[in-house]
Amino acid sequence: MEVELLIQLVPTGQVISVAVLKASGNDAFDRSAEQAVHKAGRFDKLQELPPRVFEQYFRKLRLVFRPEDLRL
Repeated sequence: MEVELLIQLVPTGQVISVAVLKASGNDAFDRSAEQAVHKAGRFDKLQELPPRVFEQYFRKLRLVFRPEDLRL
């Protein structure tokens, strides 16, 4: 089981949107992954990147969440 998310960020590292690209088949798991990204809200270290690097790799970021990746 995994969900693939598309996260859109601005150069400050602020999350501006989260969308499910590939659902896991488990709505609760998908919502939980989306909520986790929204809760993080900002990725401060991205502010330290050169603008070209940010635009190329982090403006739109794809992340895959899997249950086995979670720590309890």
